[in-house]
Amino acid sequence: MTAVDRSEPDTVAAARGLPTAVAHRTNRLQSPILPPDLSDEDVVGRRLAAKATGRGQLATTTLAQYRTEGERLFWYARQTGMPISRCGLDEFSAYVGFLQAPAP
Repeated sequence: MTAVDRSEPDTVAAARGLPTAVAHRTNRLQSPILPPDLSDEDVVGRRLAAKATGRGQLATTTLAQYRTEGERLFWYARQTGMPISRCGLDEFSAYVGFLQAPAP
């Protein structure tokens, strides 16, 4: 997967007309298992790796589809300048709308 642009939160907030406090929110919960400094890409990569092995192992085709959807989500995050871990309901609703009718 490719890296998401790491824009400064204040810059992203200002560009989107959001209050600075909104830019600093994070939706990623503290994990008792994962180190706290993982990037969005690291978290998604570890989840895919976990789904490829063990009791919850997914079919190869399902994993390929998960990877494709992850790449689309990271592409969208780069386009909007909002890291996935900072996205809220409005951003994910916009992402779903984009998938239903992408710009040419």
